[in-house]
Amino acid sequence: MQIIKRRFQIYLSLALFYYYHFHVRKYLSGCIVFDICQCHTSLLTTWIVPAFAKHVVITYLIDITAVDYLDIRVPRYEMVYLFHRFGHDYDENIRIRIKVELEDSDITIDSITPIWSGANWLEREVLDMFGIEFRGHPDPRRILMPEDYKPHPLRKDFDVRNRQPSKESFEKALKEGFE
Repeated sequence: MQIIKRRFQIYLSLALFYYYHFHVRKYLSGCIVFDICQCHTSLLTTWIVPAFAKHVVITYLIDITAVDYLDIRVPRYEMVYLFHRFGHDYDENIRIRIKVELEDSDITIDSITPIWSGANWLEREVLDMFGIEFRGHPDPRRILMPEDYKPHPLRKDFDVRNRQPSKESFEKALKEGFE
């Protein structure tokens, strides 16, 4: 199994490094980390995720989240995808983290919901908390906050002392009534 992992890692590294800015690192814990830069976000759904699903047989999407690096670095946003492949032996378990950087001017990325249906709610959570939109998502509604709530609570520029958006949303709900 180690040979297969190494061959796939070398193949993927060489193929993508030749054409794109792409880094592969392997930690002692067995975690393989793939970092993809902003200009290649379309590769995520067109080539990288389907290739992992086919060749590495990824069986589990652990989580999708985002990170806001306001005033720390550029690009500001980073999407993080965590995958796991369960194997029969301990050596066959593979954890993969794919990080995709997003510019502040265009915070949209392709949805992986057509590949993993379990990504539906995870992408909606990222949309709700960070405002990152997913192209091709089947149900792009807010999931945690009211639909009329404008700010995104996990962004670094979210002002926790500003109660006005919450107050407006609550007053609107009281006026319309609950059904």
